[in-house]
Amino acid sequence: MTVWVEGGTSSTTEFRREELEKARALLNDAHAHLTEAESWYLKAQGKTAPFGLFHPAVEPVSMTLWRVISNVDKLRFDTAKNLTRLDLAIQTYEGSERLVVEAIDRVRSDHPLASLLLDLLDESPQLSTESGELIMRRWPSFAQEAIMLLFPALNASSLVEKAESVRGPVEEFLGVSEENVPENTVRAAEWIAERFDLVEHLPINVVRAEDMGYREFRGDLSDLVAMSRELDQTSVPKETAGQVMIAEVEGLAGGKTYVVTLPGTTSLDSLENPFSMTGIAEGMLHGSPHVAQATMESLEAVGAPAGSRIILNGYSQGGIHAANLAGNEALRSRYDVSQIVTVGSPVASIEIPEEVKALHIEHIDDAVPASDGARNPATSNRVTAYLSGYANPDDHLALDPLSAHRLENYHLQSKQLTFDDSPGIVEANAALAGAAGIASVAKIHRVTWKRSTEGSLPKMATRVPQSKSSFRPTVTEDLGVKVGSK
Repeated sequence: MTVWVEGGTSSTTEFRREELEKARALLNDAHAHLTEAESWYLKAQGKTAPFGLFHPAVEPVSMTLWRVISNVDKLRFDTAKNLTRLDLAIQTYEGSERLVVEAIDRVRSDHPLASLLLDLLDESPQLSTESGELIMRRWPSFAQEAIMLLFPALNASSLVEKAESVRGPVEEFLGVSEENVPENTVRAAEWIAERFDLVEHLPINVVRAEDMGYREFRGDLSDLVAMSRELDQTSVPKETAGQVMIAEVEGLAGGKTYVVTLPGTTSLDSLENPFSMTGIAEGMLHGSPHVAQATMESLEAVGAPAGSRIILNGYSQGGIHAANLAGNEALRSRYDVSQIVTVGSPVASIEIPEEVKALHIEHIDDAVPASDGARNPATSNRVTAYLSGYANPDDHLALDPLSAHRLENYHLQSKQLTFDDSPGIVEANAALAGAAGIASVAKIHRVTWKRSTEGSLPKMATRVPQSKSSFRPTVTEDLGVKVGSK
């Protein structure tokens, strides 16, 4: 189920108080009608009262009118009173919600270890994204609390006090604060990985581009998550190469849209795989320059003309690159980057141009989006849909911190986004539908990338055309790249 949606055209509070607003509008209309009715009855009573002096039958009518006027006046008063109560209820709701959120944030911020323990003691022992963000942002305080809890016999409190006395000057000297602890942590991890030859920032070669036939294209958010799942299930040597998927869609008035799907991390220790540890560091710390260059070459290799509309779609590490590419000047100067979709990606700290619509899909128990230690901005062009639930019901009881990060969960839960009526989701689906136009199928290109092991310039891609024999697109229900049949 969708837990909540942040960003877009409305705030979280406005979604939740919708029923109160509807009730207020109905009562307001009723109040107006009762005021009109009271005015009419008063006029009627005024006109009939003089005739009571001449005919006894008129007096009961006049008395009845007075009773009606009295009842209408009471109803009008009660309606106005309920309107005031509703206004106060809305204000109380907003104030209470704000106070609760502030209290929770204060407790979590002051005690990150308590936040973790609350998550683990819940019926679903998973580290929530919110707690993960806090721990990443305040892991020095978290480490201190953990030491005091785990080693009380070692007089840990005195050790912590000594560490605290030097932490301030050290942080000031290094320029470290709670705002940049996550970034500095990633930079330290990158430095260590470089010492062990696990990270080396070299260009990415676009090896080949293949036409893979056609697949159904519904033009909604769940379809993009399905594309990420299909790419994740593609058989490819993960040690030496990575692949991206480009879906070519015929839009309105003959224009084309290209949906570029970037995968998550497929290897950790390979220098040649673009989506390894080097790819994580390139995305989180350096703005994905080599991925941007390879993306432009890939689009050229599949025949995307300059000015084409581009939708960037990425899962995990791929979502980091997608967010970076949304603001890449070289890519934006050649193509119309209109929309991005990220799934389970830490992208809160990446700036996205206002003219680019961004939808971020996150699972509330997924620790990966929390690794940047920040919550996604809720703005008019950035919407975050928080999902819950598991494809495998037993996963919510598992202690595996990455069980919520699996694409199967996102694929299953994202299907409901097609029918979600939150304004931000409706707008994102409408933008995708507009990009797709009247298309119901997309031509699929699979592009193979390989990171260079030398400091040479990237090689030009060689395109592998599809057979020119009688080809008919085959469209099936859902999963997998649909390959044409003869």
